[in-house]
Amino acid sequence: MVWLGLGCTVLAFCTWSRVLDAATASTSSLVLYAVPVAALALDATLLGALPSPVAGLGGLIVLAGVGLAALRRPASPGASRTVASSRPAEERALADSRS
Repeated sequence: MVWLGLGCTVLAFCTWSRVLDAATASTSSLVLYAVPVAALALDATLLGALPSPVAGLGGLIVLAGVGLAALRRPASPGASRTVASSRPAEERALADSRS
């Protein structure tokens, strides 16, 4: 049981770190807001537990907010600074040579 908790935590942390390095901060935050909605959907799909009407309404509100935020994002990729681009050039070159 401990291994399951630690393994899932480490996997989630490593995955999230990769996403933050590759995507913009605004995209990463949109994904983070959608996680509870995905958990509700997985719970209903895999376990057959239907969410309460209030939880369903909350999920719809979250999805509407994520959709609205995605529509209002800057069109050009350079308009939003990424976490990776805020590092000095030498550090980026070192990280690129390691991968």
